[in-house]
Order: sequence, then C-alpha cells, then structure tokens
Amino acid sequence: MHSRLMKYRFFVFIFISFLFPHSTYAQHQVNKRALKLQELALTHFRQNDTTNAKAFAIKAIAKDSLYANPWVLLGNIYEMQGRNHKTVEAYRQALKLDPINFPDLNYVVGELELHLKNFDGAISQFVTYLSGEIKSKDKQNIAEQSLSIARFRKFAYDNPVDFKAVNLGNRINSSGDDYFNSMSIDQQSIYVTIKKMIGADTEGSPIINENLYIVTPGDTAWNEPRLLTFADKPLNGIGAASISPNNRYLFFTACYQDDGQGSCDLYYAKIEGDKLGDSRNLGVIVNSSAWESQPCFSTDGRTLFFASNRNGGFGGSDIWTSQLDENGNFLPPQNLGSTINTTADEMSPFIHADARSLYFSSTGHIGLGGFDLFMSRKSNNKNWSKPTNLGYPVNTENDEIALSISVDGVTAFISSDQLEGEGGFDIYQFELSEPMRSDPVTYIDGYVFDVETGKSLAADIDLIDLSTKQQFTYTQSELGTGKFLVALPIKEMFAFNVSKPGYLFFSAHFPIRKPSTKMNTVKIDIPLIPIKAGETIILKNLFFDTDQYQLMETSYPELSRLVLFLADNPNLKVEISGHTDNVGSREYNQQLSDKRAKSVVDHLILEGIEKDRLQFKGVGFDEPINANETDEGRANNRRTEVKILSIN
Repeated sequence: MHSRLMKYRFFVFIFISFLFPHSTYAQHQVNKRALKLQELALTHFRQNDTTNAKAFAIKAIAKDSLYANPWVLLGNIYEMQGRNHKTVEAYRQALKLDPINFPDLNYVVGELELHLKNFDGAISQFVTYLSGEIKSKDKQNIAEQSLSIARFRKFAYDNPVDFKAVNLGNRINSSGDDYFNSMSIDQQSIYVTIKKMIGADTEGSPIINENLYIVTPGDTAWNEPRLLTFADKPLNGIGAASISPNNRYLFFTACYQDDGQGSCDLYYAKIEGDKLGDSRNLGVIVNSSAWESQPCFSTDGRTLFFASNRNGGFGGSDIWTSQLDENGNFLPPQNLGSTINTTADEMSPFIHADARSLYFSSTGHIGLGGFDLFMSRKSNNKNWSKPTNLGYPVNTENDEIALSISVDGVTAFISSDQLEGEGGFDIYQFELSEPMRSDPVTYIDGYVFDVETGKSLAADIDLIDLSTKQQFTYTQSELGTGKFLVALPIKEMFAFNVSKPGYLFFSAHFPIRKPSTKMNTVKIDIPLIPIKAGETIILKNLFFDTDQYQLMETSYPELSRLVLFLADNPNLKVEISGHTDNVGSREYNQQLSDKRAKSVVDHLILEGIEKDRLQFKGVGFDEPINANETDEGRANNRRTEVKILSIN
C-alpha cells in the first residue's frame, strides 16, 4: 500500500537518525571496547559498507551482550537486505535489552510483523507503542491506523470468505492479459479487454495492442471473443468498457488520442450489432487535462461513475459521477465524497444493476495490502454506507483492481494473475459471500407501438420505486424499433409508466417477488392509444387500504403522472371511475367506489387541475374485467380508470 509505505519510511527515517548517539540503558554501563566497535560499525554503515558494518556490530555484541545499539544496527542492515525475519529478531533483542532509548522501535517491529503476517505480534507491538509517550500527534494517528489494520487482517485471515474461482476457459482467456469489463442486463453479451503482443519495435521492446472484444453465449459455453471495430477509425489503447443499461451505448477509456483532453479520456460509441458506431469523446464537461478512466453507467439511465485524478478530489485517484440532464447532456462531475474517497487511491467503480450497491478498489481504506475491493450501499436518503472489505481470499496482499457482478447479485467476475490460468491476467467467476451480495435484478424486455397503426414508437419510460417514491430509472424506447430494456429489482414494488405526446400514458405495476435462481424476464408489448374521446387508461398504481377510500402514499407517483398528463393536455375533460370486486353488498361497493373516485378528483384539484375538467363516478362491481372467482381476478377488478370525455 503506497500511503502506508510512505508512513513506514517516515518512522524508519526518524529511527535511524536516532541510532547514532551512544544511547545506554540506565541499569547497564556499556563496555568501552564494545562502544569503539559500534563506532566503527556506524562509520562503515554511513559509507554503505554493510559487510564491515555487520562484522563490527557482531564483534561489539560479543564484547557486551547487554549492549542494545549493535542489535539495532544489525536490524537496519538485515532490513536493507530484505531479510525481514532476521530484522525482527534483531530489533526484538534490542527492545529486550533497552526498551527505553528507542521509542519508535516498537512501531517499526509492528510494521515488520504485519508484513510477515504475524498479526498477534504486530498488534502487541502497536499496543506497546501506543501505551508509551508519543510526542507527535501524526505519529500517534499513524500507529492507531496500523493497529486497526493489524486487527482487521487478523480477523480476515482467521475468518476467510468462500472463494471458489472458476476460470472462464481458453475460449475467452488467452496467453496474454484478459480483463472483464461489463455484462449486458440480458446477459447476452459481455465485453472484455484483451492485451496482445503484436511484435517488437526497433529496440526490441514489445508492441502491445489493447482492444475491446464482445463475447456472446453459445449452447454450452461462451463463444470466441470478437474484436469490436469502430465505424470512423481504428483505435488502440482502449479498454475499461461499460455497456449502458438499454444495451445501446458502450462507454470506454481511450488514452493518448488526438482528440483527448488528458492522458486518458472517457468515450462512447453506439452499439450496432457486433460493431460500434463512431467513437465520441465525452468532451470537456466530463474529461479534464488529468486522467479519466474506468466508466460505469448506472441502470438509473442518468449517472456515469468513473475514476479520475483531476483537481478537486481528496488525493490520488477518486471516484466521480456525472449526471445526464433532461436534454441528455452530461453535467459537471461531482466527487462521490469522503465516505468513499480517501487521500490515497480509489478506482474501478462498478455500480450494480440494483443502482445502490457500489463496488470499487482502494488503497486508502483498511485492507490486506495494495488495492483491495470494497462494497458500499446507498441508502434511501442517497448517502453511501461505510465501505466494507470483501474479505480474504477475494482480497490478498496483492492488488485486486476490478470486480463486476451479474444481475443476480451473486455471480462475480474478477481478473487475476495470482491463480492458475492460461497466462497473464485471466478472467474468473465466483460467488460472492452473502453479506457482499447486491439485490437481485431481472429486466423488462419491451416493445412500444401505436395500437391503431402497429407502428413502433419512441416513448419515455419511467420506473418508480414505490417504497421511496423516487424514480429508479428513466429511458426511452428506441427510435425506429420501439424496443427497450429496463432493469427491474425484485425486492421492491415498482410503478411503470410509458408516455408519449399525443397518446394516453400506459401504467403497469410490478409487485415484490421472491428471488429466483432463474431469470424471470418480463416481456411486455405496450400498445399506446392515441388521445381521443372515449378512450380509457387503467391506473395500475393507485392503492387503497381494504374497505378504505383514502389514497395510500404509494399512489402519489401515479397521481403525479396523471397531473402531468392533464397539464400537458389542457383541452381534455376526463371522468374518474372507481371499480370494486363483488365481495360485499351492491350498495356497499357502490358507495366505496364512489368515494374512491372522488378522492382521486379531490387530489387532482389540490394539484391545480381545474374542477370543471373533472368528473367522477362509482361503478361498484357492475363492470368487471375479469371473473371474480380468483384472487387475481378480483384484484384486477378493483381498479381506477380515467376516461377521456371530450377534447375541446
């Protein structure tokens, strides 16, 4: 970990500079010959002559076995030689002989024990150090952090998480470096970056070609990766791709391009089958003169996550977001904040299809060494939770940089060169441990068309989380095809609306469903009805408690959609009708349906819709749309409708 290495060197520098005085333990008078030999050892040490320095230090110890300074010098020499076990032995002997005159040595030994994975020893050393007198607040903070790291690593190694990595095989993985980038919501394509050596330059240095590939599923295994080409020009040095949730655009990183703003920039291209359209730089709003990379587009249809070391961050590389405005333009990026970002490096953001589970790599949060993978969840108030380490052996003392999670919230993909594979970095699949899983998500595969002409339509599509009354995602059906894909979490209730000027809006309701190992895809055809007198909308997301006529709060998103529809079409007069099932008497159901319809009209009036444009009536159970013989049938009959009375 880069930041920890700098802190450790800070301690060692102070400690070595403290070596040179003739520190003596109060209860021991050092042998004069041993002092002279130690002086000679230090002289050679200053001259980088570690051979003679070591020899004279050993002679000094032989003359006076209770003299601590030569043991410290031996520890320094062993440390320079990378002999960490011998270093710890020497420093521990020095502390045993003289625990007073080397105040930082307990910390230094603790760091060495931490490196050697002797966590109990490291914890003991840090606790001893912190129990003494520490004159520097900075040094105390560093030691407290080191103690926290030692305790975390002990816990992580003592409590490993399940990690059974499966290589994706030689159809995808090559002898070079292969990196998993992104998987489409319908799981019909994955995007990978592959580095290939294509030759050598005139000096014999390898020439590396780094490009994006698409992989599609075969009958029994993944097919061979196919190179993605751009319509406008060939690009090299590209990778870190993210497919948009509607499967229409690919966001990626390209470095040292002619149209770049900095060393690496964020780009996008339209997906056209196995090919890409023109490559487009995201421009100066998103890109800067610094480094931008590793984009990930959220299923909310509006938020781009990425890593950058641009000005305005907390230090090193931070995670940033940029939102799309109503016109489809990216707004100036915002830093994700101090809960996620640190003074070290945060990279490789992956926002799961549930739009609230964020995975990323960091050297700044407490981990196992180098880059570790972490997970944070966004609450309903849009705050991020304190990041949680994914644990050992998902994380190790090496660098774990990037992670991608399937829509099921369980299946994860990681690239590693630490596992036995085809060569270089390979792509592996494994199951996340239970606490690290994101919410399972399926998807809506839809088609929007004009009910009269059958012509496909480009329409606005909203998915509203009824538990928060907030928009979960926004997209549009594709111009020319009318098709769309929308992620659909299965642990919440959602209101689904499709709208287009000149048409009645379409309303559907998706209740909470139990997670399943099988993808329960929702396939839906959406016939939009042109606005004309006599046509009707069924409001699928108006809710009343049993035998009550007061609107539940979960009805408000649907009511807001109705208010917007009426405001956009001020020449309409409408009738709100309430319908019930056949449970209870005719008189009772007539009165209940009448009150429910009136409560909707009263709400519309409060929201500014003119009273003379609105009528209401209760129908009771006289106009069922299903038989009242099943729970589902009765639920469908309990409904609220909007009928167009006239167009002035």
